[in-house]
Amino acid sequence: MLAEMQSAFRRAVLQGEEAAALSGIAEGGLPPHLRLSVYRNNALGSLAGVLAAAYPALERLLSVENFRLLARAFVAAHPPRRPHLSSYGAELSTFLPTFPPTASYVFLPDLARLEWARNEALFAADAPILTGRSLEGLQPEQLSGLRLAWHPATRLIESDYAIQRLWQADALGRGVAAGAQSVLVTRSADGAILQRQVGPGDAALLRAFAGGGDLTDAAEAAFAAEPDFDIQAALAEHLTQATFTRPNAPA
Repeated sequence: MLAEMQSAFRRAVLQGEEAAALSGIAEGGLPPHLRLSVYRNNALGSLAGVLAAAYPALERLLSVENFRLLARAFVAAHPPRRPHLSSYGAELSTFLPTFPPTASYVFLPDLARLEWARNEALFAADAPILTGRSLEGLQPEQLSGLRLAWHPATRLIESDYAIQRLWQADALGRGVAAGAQSVLVTRSADGAILQRQVGPGDAALLRAFAGGGDLTDAAEAAFAAEPDFDIQAALAEHLTQATFTRPNAPA
C-alpha cells in the first residue's frame, strides 16, 4: 500500500498524473490539488535548477524561460532514478532532438555533451596525475613504448559543430556553430575544470592512448590526422593540463 502511494505521488509530482495521488492527500488549509501543485512546483523548480547548473551555456543561449520549459519537459520524460542529483541530466543531449522547440537546432546536442562532460569531470574519481617529473629517468626505448591512461576526469568531445565557440557565445547568431571542433575537458589537481579546443592530431593522439596504444602508435595516428602536428608541444600541454594518470611503463 505504501509503495503504491509513493509511486502515485511520484508520478503526480514529476509527470503530472495527479488523479491517483489526490485521494491520499489530507486537507490542511488548502485543497489537496493545491497542496500537490505547490509541492510539484517546488520539486520541478529544484530539478530545473540542477539542470541549469549542469548546462549553463544551454540556459544562456535558449534564455532562462525557454530553458525552464525544456527542463520541465525533460523531467517529465526522464524523472530522477538515482538519489544523487550530481548524476541527473545525462540524457539531455538525446532529449533535445525530440523536444519540438529545440529539434531544429542540430548542434545543441553536442553542446549538451560538452557541458555534461564538464559535469562528469567535476565529480570523477581522483587519481594520480601524470606530470613531467613522472617521466624523468625513462630511457628512449621506454618512452616509445609508453602507454598513457586518461585521468578519470578526462573527456574528449568531438563534434561536427563549433561547440567551443557555442559554449562561449552569448547568443545563437548566424554561423556561430559553423565548423567542426574537438574539445578536451580535464580537471586540475585543485579541482578546477579545464577546457580547451584541440586539433585533429591531438584528438587522434588521445584516441590512440584511450584505445590502449603506446606512444609510437599514438604518434603515428596523430601524424596521419595532421602531418605537421607538434607532438612535443602537445605532450607538454597534456602534462600541465592533468590529461593522464601515472604511466604504465614497459619493463
